[in-house]
Amino acid sequence: MYTSAKYALLIMVIATFWAAITRFAASLLIFAGFERLTIKLGIAQVVIMLIMVIPATIWFGITGTAIATAIILFVNGALLVGIVRKQLGLRVLIIV
Repeated sequence: MYTSAKYALLIMVIATFWAAITRFAASLLIFAGFERLTIKLGIAQVVIMLIMVIPATIWFGITGTAIATAIILFVNGALLVGIVRKQLGLRVLIIV
């Protein structure tokens, strides 16, 4: 029954793991006074998700949805880590 979504689940597990590791970067930015930047990135993430996920779901089904969501989570996490490194001089992935 659930074997058709096996690959989508694997993709989402990896993407969620990355999002969990890089989530600490958003907290650091908020505590350092970059709340507006964090909010802007969150809004951009939602807008991009709406733009990417709907067509991916229509064209590729649940696997397309998982891939589009994973791309968004990976890019957002990488941006957060990069911004923390540039603005605060911290290596977030080492802290975690």
